[in-house]
Amino acid sequence: MMSVWSAFDPPTMHKITEKIYISNELCAQEWKLLKDRKISHILVAGNFLKQNYPKDFKYLQLPINDAISQDLTLYFQEAFNFIDESERVLVHCHAGVSRSASIIIAYLMLKNKWRYNEAFTHVKKKRPIINPNRGFVSQLKELERFLETGEIDLSKFVTKAYQY
Repeated sequence: MMSVWSAFDPPTMHKITEKIYISNELCAQEWKLLKDRKISHILVAGNFLKQNYPKDFKYLQLPINDAISQDLTLYFQEAFNFIDESERVLVHCHAGVSRSASIIIAYLMLKNKWRYNEAFTHVKKKRPIINPNRGFVSQLKELERFLETGEIDLSKFVTKAYQY
């Protein structure tokens, strides 16, 4: 089994789709790697993480904590719009394990009309260390139920308060 800490040595960026990459914060500091992968946008999932190259890349920083009580769904629409407007985007959090993976899973569920398990499995194959926290998993499964109704307007996706 791969350790979460292997996400930090060496900095590794995993390609999820032609447009979307995932990594940890150390990888997001590797200017040459970002340029080599033709990254245009960087989505930072965590308010304490640094935007390293604001002159070179377009950033979106979301104040998301990796806590089971964090309502990730509040940021879906903004994150999805940012991903859609990018040529190629890196989505990262501290370790590239929970927050960033959850955002990408949600995006794939909406865009590809995938169920949670299909999106999770796709991302897990590309980056084996992903492990969304149980609060995020619960929210992603709630998103799955919402999308099963045929609705795609996320403004109609109302979640309950997450208290675990």
